[in-house]
Amino acid sequence: MKIGFFDSGIGGLSILDEVSKVLPSAELFYISDDAYAPYGNQSPKVIQQRCHQLTKILIAKKVNLIVVACNTATAWGIKELRQSYPTSFVGVEPYLNIVHHMKTPPAHGKIAVITTHQTGNSQKFLDLKKKADPDNLIFLHKSKNLAQLVELAFYKGMTEQINAEIKAELEPLKPLNLSHLILGCTHYPLISSYIEQILDIECISPCSFIAQRVKNLLFTEQNTNNHKEQAIHFMSTKNNTWDKSLPSSDPRWAKFPQK
Repeated sequence: MKIGFFDSGIGGLSILDEVSKVLPSAELFYISDDAYAPYGNQSPKVIQQRCHQLTKILIAKKVNLIVVACNTATAWGIKELRQSYPTSFVGVEPYLNIVHHMKTPPAHGKIAVITTHQTGNSQKFLDLKKKADPDNLIFLHKSKNLAQLVELAFYKGMTEQINAEIKAELEPLKPLNLSHLILGCTHYPLISSYIEQILDIECISPCSFIAQRVKNLLFTEQNTNNHKEQAIHFMSTKNNTWDKSLPSSDPRWAKFPQK
């Protein structure tokens, strides 16, 4: 079983990590399109072009399924990908439906979703919000730089400047006194505990649900007895070579993010 993933950077590792837990024998191929990061600041046309290019690379690896591990790429590209290729695709969207599954729904104005500008402005997201949140209970906050700051913190460490800029990105949410924050970018779960500390809230991520969706689509009886060691391949589009180790194997990951 081969599963492909792509994102503008390392954000999709938040989903790959969950998939690796539920499908430990799968061979995983991950592309970090860091040469074009961040997608949130790219035009829809560029995002769609990159989706096609990365999909072709993964199809060449004979993957059984591709996870579009990026909210922005899902919003602007997955419909066209499904129309263009016979491969199965799984996208990622902000988990707005959580409001219908919580035992005690948050009070009006106490829950928000944070996205990139391109995700928050996409028709796919606007349609999703209208359907899942017809009473407009969920406040939308679009962050311009948070995904890029998470990427920088991952590779450079949580410097004082990056820490200050992350806090500045989250500052507009503080006066809202939120109880829950839906994470609408796959980069954000990588610092979910940090966000919770800064805002004193509970973060909601779709990553585990996406992993279960992937498992349900691919799971067969044969796989239950497959105990092969998991193989993970990583590519950065800045160097265009496949590596058998993820960036998370770097010792810096253990310190990410620093409090």
